[in-house]
Amino acid sequence: GGGFLPDIANIFPDEGQAGSIMYNQVKMSAENIAQIAVVHGPSTAGGAYMPALCDDTVIIRNQGAMFLGGPQLVYAATQEE
Repeated sequence: GGGFLPDIANIFPDEGQAGSIMYNQVKMSAENIAQIAVVHGPSTAGGAYMPALCDDTVIIRNQGAMFLGGPQLVYAATQEE
């Protein structure tokens, strides 16, 4: 998961890519179309945004996890494991 930050300008604005997918998701939620996610494994970076934007999220115990950065990114930022 994640994007190459120097190229981020080319990731979100593309039609049908991450920006419009998230936009459509919150727009449908505002129109009372329920947004429901099931997290049954590791959900990293952009994949963690989708369930976070949902109206209801089911996370499978001892399997599902949501996080914005993996262990290497956390260590680089905090020097902690």
